[in-house]
Amino acid sequence: MAAEELVGQLAPDPALSPAEQLRSGIETFVAYVAHHPAMYLAVVRFSKSGNDLGTLHRTVRSTLGEWLLTGLAGAGMPMTPAVTLSVSGWLAFMEETVLSWLDQPQMTRVELVGLCERAVYQLLAGALDDPQQWQEIRTAIERRP
Repeated sequence: MAAEELVGQLAPDPALSPAEQLRSGIETFVAYVAHHPAMYLAVVRFSKSGNDLGTLHRTVRSTLGEWLLTGLAGAGMPMTPAVTLSVSGWLAFMEETVLSWLDQPQMTRVELVGLCERAVYQLLAGALDDPQQWQEIRTAIERRP
């Protein structure tokens, strides 16, 4: 099944830093959706109807969110409601941004990946609301295990 394939491709590599895992995950997600645009669009658009596509979509998003939160927690990010909501909102942002980019590719794939990556860091910094603590976590996110 396509969703299982996507989740398998997005699984974080424990040898990479959380930042590298994130970047790799975004690159993989963009490549996958670009390669399967009609299928992914159908899953997203029909997921609100409460059918199997909805369950599939929520499962993929939930899995991706859990992986991201696990990496952040390992880097010292406190798991507050603001952080978990920011991750959830960012996943929706990334998905919609990629789908919009497919319709109107006005930037390169590299620029799109960079935009999505910067967006999650901005959201997380805002969710934390402590610039000094964010800098420490940002440094930890860059460290390999």
